[in-house]
Amino acid sequence: MEGHLEACGQSATAWGADVEGEANGCGKPQPAPGPFQGVLARLRSVADAGHHLLAGDDGGYDRALEVVCQQLDVPVGLLFALRRGGKVLELVASRGLPTNRTDPPTIGLGQGLSGWVASQRVPVMVDDVAKDRRFGPVSGLGYRRLSAVSVPIDYQREFLGVLTLASPKLGAFSETDRLAVEALAATVGLGLRCKRYQEAETRNFLGTISGLATALEAKDSSTRGHSARVAHLCHSVGMELAMGSAEIRQLEIAASLHDIGKIGVPESILNKPGPLTVEEARIVQQHVVVGSEMLAEIPALQYHAPIVRAHHERLDGEGYPDGLTGEAIPLESRIIAVADALDAMVMARPYRKTRSPRAALAEIRRCVGTQFDPLIAEALANVIEGTSRAHFLRLLSQ
Repeated sequence: MEGHLEACGQSATAWGADVEGEANGCGKPQPAPGPFQGVLARLRSVADAGHHLLAGDDGGYDRALEVVCQQLDVPVGLLFALRRGGKVLELVASRGLPTNRTDPPTIGLGQGLSGWVASQRVPVMVDDVAKDRRFGPVSGLGYRRLSAVSVPIDYQREFLGVLTLASPKLGAFSETDRLAVEALAATVGLGLRCKRYQEAETRNFLGTISGLATALEAKDSSTRGHSARVAHLCHSVGMELAMGSAEIRQLEIAASLHDIGKIGVPESILNKPGPLTVEEARIVQQHVVVGSEMLAEIPALQYHAPIVRAHHERLDGEGYPDGLTGEAIPLESRIIAVADALDAMVMARPYRKTRSPRAALAEIRRCVGTQFDPLIAEALANVIEGTSRAHFLRLLSQ
């Protein structure tokens, strides 16, 4: 069978070359697109969508739906994943839905077209969903009439979700479209299965993060809870800067680990009640190098290593360890730098008194343009000034 498919692929390539040769070499017109070209176009869309799905990033499902919807000229695409022990379908990607939708992103098995496909585990192609009594109303999609193709997503006989494409044009789908959607669903199944493995790996290394942070705080009692507070502040600043959810999650992880290299700093220095000597300061400054090297050894945390290394850099190049300037400093590092400084000023330390949030914010503003990024400092100010002191302290303690 494999050899037959390979031979067919060679024949198709040769056929395409012959057509191109006739068009370019002899001036003859190319043949009008026929069913074979349509099948190839749909298979190409499936391959392109599969590339996005298996790329491993959070936007892969949305881009895969976009590719397929554009190729099939379909305005609506929905991808549901099975959740909560197989009891509901959760909408994990969509295209073409009304922006004013307020319905929840989950549906029960048997609810609507996608829910029916989930409960029956069979693909369907419907010319007019509103006239089919199996599926119920579809007004939630924002259209009065719809044709649709919906297929279950399986991987190695495990049911994982539902892929549905819809169009307000009645009878919009052909049998070739259905086959293309089923082929894509097979790739989606692999993508969803990989996603589950990634989520399990994430849970494991987040447990590692928690253990490392606990070990660090056991050495330096004055900074207990510091990393968690900085991570929470970074989350708020990231929201204020309109960062994507995946970017904010990576930022939080890096912030949780920004001081992890202090594990290598002697406790006598970490807990010293007075100012540090030049040599002691040099040892403390090495924590960014030690921390980044630690993270670089863990595959799931390698992305965060350069962020941790650069979180004490300054815009004017006077920071450490590499003297980076301006936007050469990673955005996440610049955000952590501001949140780190704020928490250090408002929380008690052995060698100095605390400052009020307002005084700490004034100090950060004084250092804008030299030490801190102006845009990030302003985002932090919006977060802090929009809360009362009591709420601010609760914000830090979460």
